[in-house]
Amino acid sequence: MDVDDTMVNVSELQKLGVNAADIAKLVEAGISTAGMVCKVPLKVLLAIKGFSEAKVEKIRSSARKLTGGTSHPFRTGTEVREQRKRCIKITTGAKTFDAILGGGVESGSITEAYGEFRTGKTQLSHTLAVTCQLGFDQGGGQGKCIYLDTEGNFRPERIEKIAERFGLDADATLDNIIVARAYASVRAIKTSSGFNRRAWSFPDADNRLNHRLVPGRLLWTRRTI
Repeated sequence: MDVDDTMVNVSELQKLGVNAADIAKLVEAGISTAGMVCKVPLKVLLAIKGFSEAKVEKIRSSARKLTGGTSHPFRTGTEVREQRKRCIKITTGAKTFDAILGGGVESGSITEAYGEFRTGKTQLSHTLAVTCQLGFDQGGGQGKCIYLDTEGNFRPERIEKIAERFGLDADATLDNIIVARAYASVRAIKTSSGFNRRAWSFPDADNRLNHRLVPGRLLWTRRTI
């Protein structure tokens, strides 16, 4: 399913008169984009210390201006078409599999891989964690990766071998991956929110955010707990 593509850094709100201290509070709460400001429940924003209803409305109004109103649920077919043009197809490393997926795993969407034990789900996650770093001409997104590990299956040595296959430096590839372990559904959701703060710690976060990838097993965790 499609996810929000209004990935404008909340720091841009300062240009519209939002206090820098309030922007810092948003980031600390895991709200790092203008699109998220528009979409999170009102009670989440009001729970932030020092945020009154008037302040929240001002911040949301500024966020809507930044996103061009794209947080509104209704869009024309032309607008959807333009959004689709920005999608990136990330290669799985297998041409036949990419063809089945219409070119690869699509950015701006949630892709679920499911199957029995030892059918390659974890291997696919490891591969995508590497291929999302490839250049656009190689089937990548020239990005970095966030890996939410709910089963403790992340293996650096596997990343190294996959990086070698694609001609990437193993150490640099591992440095471009943020990994967090989550043991239960609630923690997994909180951890994924916390990634928003960590993602902006990348030196070139403004350029990389739209290309990041989150392979993991969040749905598995929610179903079994």
